[in-house]
Amino acid sequence: MYTCNIYAYVGAKIDTIMELSSQVDTKRAIALNQNEAHPVANLFIHGSQYELQSDADDQLVIFIPFKEKVRIQGIRFVAPANDNRPVRVKLFINNANLDFA
Repeated sequence: MYTCNIYAYVGAKIDTIMELSSQVDTKRAIALNQNEAHPVANLFIHGSQYELQSDADDQLVIFIPFKEKVRIQGIRFVAPANDNRPVRVKLFINNANLDFA
């Protein structure tokens, strides 16, 4: 099973970085292939007991919409240091129609 926590950061100025979880529109966030006991909403709850987990295999497609326009400076993934960690991460900007195809 795949598990991962994500924290996104945005910089209003080059020297200013703030955590973005409060800017995520969590009601519209989706994860294809998610385990309902470990849903995408868990990504934005801080704590090691909360995680996003796949229900079938090692793939997840995650859509994270924001409440307003943001300029992302970086993304940090937190995952176990074992075979459950992501091997490959692909990011797509402004594409709400993602699928496994």
